Amino acid sequence: MPVAAATWGAAVTIRPMQSDDTQDEPSTAAGRAYLAVAALLALVVGLLFAGSVDSSRAWGWDESMHAGLPAAPIALPLDAGDLGEVAEVLHGCMQYPFVWPLAVGSAFALGRAASEAIEPGPVTGPLAQAGGAAEGAGQANDGGVGQADQAAGASDLGTRGLEHFGRRLGRWSMALMLFGLALLARECWRGTRSPWGLLLAPLLVLASPLVIDYSGTWFLEVPFAVVATFALWLWLRRARLLFAGTPVGPGAREGAPGAQGSAACTLGLDLGVGALVLLAFFTKFNYGLLLGLGLALDLLLDLVLVLRGRGPSLRSFGVATARLAALPALGFAWWFLLPLPLGSDIAAAHRAAFADFLGGNQQLVRSDDAVRLLHWVTSFVATPRLFVVVLVGLGLSAAFALRQLRCGCASARNQLRLWLVLLAMGVPIVTHNFHLDRFLVVLVPAAFVLTAAGWSALFAAAFGRLFGFDSPRARQVTILAAPLLVAAGLAFRSLDGLPAFEALVGFQEAPEVRDYQTRALGERWSTNAGRKLSTAGIDRVAFERLLDLVAGELEAREAELGRPATFAWLGISSELSPAALHIGVHERSGTPERLRRDAATVRPDGKPTMVVTFEGVDPGWNDDQLFAWAGSFDVVFTTTPNDVKQRRGRDFMRGYQERLIQSSLVVPVELGTGPGPPTRGPDRAGRLFSLRKP
Repeated sequence: MPVAAATWGAAVTIRPMQSDDTQDEPSTAAGRAYLAVAALLALVVGLLFAGSVDSSRAWGWDESMHAGLPAAPIALPLDAGDLGEVAEVLHGCMQYPFVWPLAVGSAFALGRAASEAIEPGPVTGPLAQAGGAAEGAGQANDGGVGQADQAAGASDLGTRGLEHFGRRLGRWSMALMLFGLALLARECWRGTRSPWGLLLAPLLVLASPLVIDYSGTWFLEVPFAVVATFALWLWLRRARLLFAGTPVGPGAREGAPGAQGSAACTLGLDLGVGALVLLAFFTKFNYGLLLGLGLALDLLLDLVLVLRGRGPSLRSFGVATARLAALPALGFAWWFLLPLPLGSDIAAAHRAAFADFLGGNQQLVRSDDAVRLLHWVTSFVATPRLFVVVLVGLGLSAAFALRQLRCGCASARNQLRLWLVLLAMGVPIVTHNFHLDRFLVVLVPAAFVLTAAGWSALFAAAFGRLFGFDSPRARQVTILAAPLLVAAGLAFRSLDGLPAFEALVGFQEAPEVRDYQTRALGERWSTNAGRKLSTAGIDRVAFERLLDLVAGELEAREAELGRPATFAWLGISSELSPAALHIGVHERSGTPERLRRDAATVRPDGKPTMVVTFEGVDPGWNDDQLFAWAGSFDVVFTTTPNDVKQRRGRDFMRGYQERLIQSSLVVPVELGTGPGPPTRGPDRAGRLFSLRKP
């Protein structure tokens, strides 16, 4: 019999954990229609957002070094069928793991191979040119990029192919997450109740500037959130089936002690959950550990229930848990103990790098709390109004789950499972001294699903009382409720966005500075498909011009030497990384050997070989060290100013430039205009020099 319960002043019928609550898939017409609408929404979002990726900014340090650099060497050996080299690249991803670079590099190589099979020739066909064509279209309003546009797609691998392909694939991953959130929300809201309010979860993604922004970049937060979404969905599905009242084993009797359990929780489901948890870890180590912490806490609570006789038998639970842990245990053993096909020395390097990574950023000064809050109210969601919607939804979910848990409601228990994960991940992220806005992206799956579940409970109670529970009218109104709620939160963003910024950060009195702040805030809360992306890279026009000049100089040196020339970069720029230079040069000169040989090499101090340092701290090199470093390369490139944004803490690099030039070991040759501070304009940009051996 249904159990009637009063929810927030309204009577709403809640069914115990049986009947519809234990079905594998929604069997009602509304349930099937809900999933169909969610799939259609994901498809439309993928087509629209992947086709509108902004390309006005090149990729920056983190994007190119942590993800782009492994992806490019993965794509090259896949073309040649050299899996051994792919394995070496994967094991070289010691601090920033390999799942996303492997996904992009593999998809790029496979797509390019298919394109060449259809359209053979020196130009690799529509797929490889897609990046260049899309970027050229994106640059049309900015005056274009000159000769760089003509070369777009002319090479088998480069920033125009690989970089833009990765951005578009990231947007498709966001679309996949939308459908995953619909599945996850449905798992928290089973039974005969209308599921339409759950569309709030994927709709909130479209109201999250952070997700839209970083899904168009190579940062790892959105790929992790996608994997976490499906891991949580299978986790809740597995837990529901494990604790469902299903007889287990031959001769088991309905209702017999210990008869509940995991008959429906198959080996495949256990292994699938373990595989996704392992995949999450190798997508981003630190977030994977936090996700694992939340799931482990939930597993401990399940064990307590089992020991109290409120679940499957201890033996069934133990077997299911062992199957769940099998793949993660094997994966960790492979990475940290015996990383086949390589040796144990690589395992030791993995362990050391992992320990260093977890201990990093501990000594940094705590980020400003006002800026943190600004990220929540104008980036996590676009407006303070929507942030209130999220907070209210979370509160409603907690109230529903705690009140209905006594009824044995599977939906309530699943929401509490998500709450454990949200707290396990959210508390360390929110309280850590080091903070970047993109860290909040990984909280999206649990936070938005719980928000949708909470508001769905309120919709069911309010509309059920007004129009009759389970009446067609109540369902029809619920369909409109979630979109209207999001639309109301997005309308006229300046109404509460500007006052929030004024209260938290404050506008400057100077009109030009205030105008800049207003424009920057407008970029921050934008949810447009073509919004500018937080790549931390330099302007695309300057980037392409610089790569053209560098590639031309290297081709001239190669003609003299009879081999690909090695090169270094004397300067510091967080916006222009060794990976971006090497991949960009490969696009233009087509020398895979140089990319394989030089792009990822590092010195014993952990710095890339081709730079003196990428940090704003003088390493204190003497003349012998500087001259030996410069002499190991065929060409040394440098710019004035030595740092794109002219940071004062990096002025020491001018001394290195002067000492090297005055040594007579090199001859400076000005190549042309290089990247300069954005405020200087095209007529006052920096200059690029080649320091050649005499």
